[in-house]
Amino acid sequence: MLQKLYRQLRNYMQEIPSMFIYNAICVMSDQLTSKAGTITSGEDRFMEWKTKDGNYENTQYALI
Repeated sequence: MLQKLYRQLRNYMQEIPSMFIYNAICVMSDQLTSKAGTITSGEDRFMEWKTKDGNYENTQYALI
């Protein structure tokens, strides 16, 4: 599922590049897993979202 989300982000970057001019981070999520990367990150460089203490548990409730 996340592969599909990555392709969707890339399509947006090609079709609406102005949307990403001030973008510092891209987040993709399927509501179970969330991954973050930059506009130049390949799919393999998107890393799983973690909680403030570095755990992967309960990441759906992680706060920035």
